Amino acid sequence: MKALTRVKVVAGFMTAIAVGLAACASVAAETQFALQRLAVFGFSDDGTQPTSLIQGLDGSLYGTTSGSVNAVLRTNGTVFKLTPGGQLTILASFDPESDGFSPRALLQAPDGSFYGAAGRPGVNRGHIFHLTAGGEVSIVFSFNGTNGSQPRVLIYGSDDNLYGTTEHGGSAWGTIFRLTRGGALTTLFSFSRTNGINPTSLVRAKDGTLFGTTSDWISVGAPDTVFRLSPSGEFKILVSWETSEISRPWSVIAGSDGCLYGVDAASGTNDFGSVFKVTPAGALTVFARFNGTNGWGPDRLIQGADGSFYGTTAAGGRDFAGWIPTDDGGYVSSGSGTFFRVTVDGKITALASFADLPGDDVTGLLQTSDGVFYGAQTSGGPPEPAGVFRVAPLPEITGLQRLSGRDVVTWNSFSGGVFQIEGTPTLMSPTWTRLAQMTSASRQTAFTNVIDVVGEHYYRIRLLP
Repeated sequence: MKALTRVKVVAGFMTAIAVGLAACASVAAETQFALQRLAVFGFSDDGTQPTSLIQGLDGSLYGTTSGSVNAVLRTNGTVFKLTPGGQLTILASFDPESDGFSPRALLQAPDGSFYGAAGRPGVNRGHIFHLTAGGEVSIVFSFNGTNGSQPRVLIYGSDDNLYGTTEHGGSAWGTIFRLTRGGALTTLFSFSRTNGINPTSLVRAKDGTLFGTTSDWISVGAPDTVFRLSPSGEFKILVSWETSEISRPWSVIAGSDGCLYGVDAASGTNDFGSVFKVTPAGALTVFARFNGTNGWGPDRLIQGADGSFYGTTAAGGRDFAGWIPTDDGGYVSSGSGTFFRVTVDGKITALASFADLPGDDVTGLLQTSDGVFYGAQTSGGPPEPAGVFRVAPLPEITGLQRLSGRDVVTWNSFSGGVFQIEGTPTLMSPTWTRLAQMTSASRQTAFTNVIDVVGEHYYRIRLLP
């Protein structure tokens, strides 16, 4: 007898119900997602704010948090490790008075060690640090202003060198640099008000060409740009707000098709923002626009394993209510923000709302090798905590078999997900019985229920917070 399946939402979680005997069945419903907080760093808006997030070679998450020099709430910055199950370990601590209170831009080298940036404006110009697997921190290079100040972005090149940007320094408006692992720095480019300030992202192509964005968020009359820097040092503005409609580009990534993709926070109708594509030659296409209900002010973008693009917005979404007037006569955006998907044909779908996970800026977003999305979120102040969240796919039953007095139920899952299996003999005024609670270690999980009935039995799987 072929099993039947149904899907519905119960108490905010996907409930997958398998009905019947033997045979496998799959659920055809569209996958839904739940936001889950894995780690909390505190309720302060002055310190312990996450500043970067990556997946390590071992599958765990690694990231950085800022510190604070506040006299009342003095905290150290950290480098941390977080398992998919939520176990948090502090690997290194940074004293705000000496080491730089805001470690960020963490990356992992092929040998398993880590590099990152840190600094304290007004006290030092910032530095690049190295962290061994054993937790030993050393300074690889310290900036002096002339060669850059306050490093912001750091990437690892296929040539075994580090590449990055500084917010200030050089000719005053930031730099692009190359740094050997031995500590030899080369300034590749210095920005000016004519070619862009405040470089906000950087990617490196296989041939060594660097691409990135600049954003004049302090409004000094500099262009917002997408730029290219060739291995020979030739700098070119590919896209500028002076000749296009993009405004406040905040990030750019290298797509699988060899083009650049990015988000800008304030273009389009009502300044809701958009997703754009730029060819290596500089041809711009704005292929997705936000409308408020699906998000407002995109600030993160990555390409998923399925080829679609995923990201977050700072506002808009389920609780979007347009521009909200303020007491001083101005207006502010509304909505808690979204986790969204953009297909290659430009369709934007809000998959989850940050109204379910109150917080502030998303400072890191990634998809792990098992297909699950993770992000880091800052706090806007109590009662909103800062921390790391997971965008978890809600369970769908993918198989049901009855074999010699036992039912085997299978569903899609992910490492670290906690699921509750429930059963009932009827759907007419059902009483669901909790059969088990399981923590998954893979993308597929199975539960065997020993059963002495010969008729139909019903199951549902719930993802627990």
